Amino acid sequence: MLQIFAVSGMWIAEVTILSAILAVVEIVLERGQGWATALGNDGLGIRLLAGSPLASWIDKPYITAYHLLVFGAVLPTVLLAQSRVAALTGLGVPATPMGNFLFYFSAFLAICIVEDFLWFALNWYYPTSLTDLFDGKIWWHTGWVALGPSLKLPRCYFSVGGVALCLFVLRLALAG
Repeated sequence: MLQIFAVSGMWIAEVTILSAILAVVEIVLERGQGWATALGNDGLGIRLLAGSPLASWIDKPYITAYHLLVFGAVLPTVLLAQSRVAALTGLGVPATPMGNFLFYFSAFLAICIVEDFLWFALNWYYPTSLTDLFDGKIWWHTGWVALGPSLKLPRCYFSVGGVALCLFVLRLALAG
């Protein structure tokens, strides 16, 4: 039971800290514009993978070079480095290779969702961002779930977030 609490605490800390860091970096880069539109159409804001299965799964009209770089290379590299440091130093909770994979992949997926939410919650350049999110008025989220007459959340929060939680619960089940 203690191991489940230790693994859960590490996972929550991992997701929270990395999500907050990424959200603040994105706020500084994008200001109030969102979905890398402030980064220009000829640089990191270039539109890629429009209509692709990945863009459809995360309910976006397209993926940008910035998002491919950060979520396809930088974040996985950070998580892989953390897993290696934890394994080499013995600071992590012992797990099988599959347990480690489930821990970090579920954290990766959760970070994608929590970071997105924190961008709205923390964005000092876009004071109405959280209200606009809850009203379903964010153009780069293409699918919405109504949670009441005046509350909507992006569908990807449930699809991607649900997969993240299922994988994490599977990781906990492997803990014994």
